[in-house]
Amino acid sequence: MLIEPKNISWFPELLPEERIIELEIFDTIRRCYECAGFVSVETPAVERLEVLTSKGGDDSEIYALHRLNGEQEDAKLGLHFDLTVPIARYVAQHYSQLSFPFRRYQIQKIWRGERPQAGRAREFTQADIDIVADGELPLFAHVEVVAVIHSVFRALGFDTYVMRINNRKILRGFFESLEIPEDTIPHVVRTVDKVDKIGLSKLEQELQTLLASQMIVSSILEYLGLRSLSNSEKLAYLEAIRHPLLAQGVIELREVYERLIQMGVEERFLSIDPAIARGLDYYTGTIFETFDVDNVSFGSLASGGAYADLASHFIDRSLPGVGGSIGVTRLLQLFLQSGKRTPVAATPTRVLITRVQEEYIDRYVALLSGFRDASIPAEIVLSASQKIGKQIAYADKKGIPYVLIAGEDEFAKNVVAIKKLKTGETREFALGSDMSEWLF
Repeated sequence: MLIEPKNISWFPELLPEERIIELEIFDTIRRCYECAGFVSVETPAVERLEVLTSKGGDDSEIYALHRLNGEQEDAKLGLHFDLTVPIARYVAQHYSQLSFPFRRYQIQKIWRGERPQAGRAREFTQADIDIVADGELPLFAHVEVVAVIHSVFRALGFDTYVMRINNRKILRGFFESLEIPEDTIPHVVRTVDKVDKIGLSKLEQELQTLLASQMIVSSILEYLGLRSLSNSEKLAYLEAIRHPLLAQGVIELREVYERLIQMGVEERFLSIDPAIARGLDYYTGTIFETFDVDNVSFGSLASGGAYADLASHFIDRSLPGVGGSIGVTRLLQLFLQSGKRTPVAATPTRVLITRVQEEYIDRYVALLSGFRDASIPAEIVLSASQKIGKQIAYADKKGIPYVLIAGEDEFAKNVVAIKKLKTGETREFALGSDMSEWLF
């Protein structure tokens, strides 16, 4: 009985032409991260459950692991659901071997058993960076992370995005200034963070359920009205509010914003957004989220923020940090669905060497080796039984842009003919000459 060849829903797999685009994104991210001095780290896909739940991870999202034919006991291992918890364990475990501030990047798959929806999957790839300090984290580290994420989008040729930035001190300080009870503030933060998903009307209803005072609810809605102002107007408004924690947050936000501008991040890509909360409680300073302005409903493409301590569950040291994460799988889906990237070829091959006359197989193999030695991706037709038309059709179907054709007439003149399939143009090149300029 045949098993139906079908992958599991929400565990995406790509066709070759889509995978090529994904690899281009990976390469761009890696270059940008390394250009800023971040070092690559990889942690195991599997961690102990006590590690995965150390920062309050949602048990319902974690895929537990056990051997199929092992003893059916409570699982002790699970697949990581983000890259922050594993790096916290990594930094604590290798603390004495690392140099601080520790600048790392990590591009890996993660698994999360959350409710699937558009733009989300249960297996996906993230590309994280973090700067972790031993003791005190300079504010410029916040600038670095946001600037590097920005550099990735620019290097990808993606220019319809906006990075919304805020500071958690502003949010907490504002809610404290309204005298909201301490134990209620985290719930208010998470509620405000949903404003784009549920809208102001629904938000007001939820706030009224959480808070006894309509005056406080009205003040929060007025605060959210800041989003319609310019960045300078938002900062001026916030600076007029008298609260020490909020004031500190505004000072930090202004410096981060102005340094980003100084580093060449255009203002059109930055939006100070007092509603951004990043619901996770461990964020304590700068926070940001990145959206495509043409497809906001697709969700955040990159996000992150600063935290007071990374590894307090694993080591008795103060290790503050700031990090950012690009959702590569979501970004790829956006590119493909919106037409920002169009699959061109199902192979990296630039030239296919056809086999016109089998008595010249030695020459064809020599040509193949010459292309590869020159770092020109090339392949050769594996069997001479195919007619030349079928050989060219094979190249066309895979998106190979050039085919090399050479037989008795060409070799008699010490040349080869290379045909550009897209236009039909054919050029002759002397054997041993450099053909790379035309092939790229």
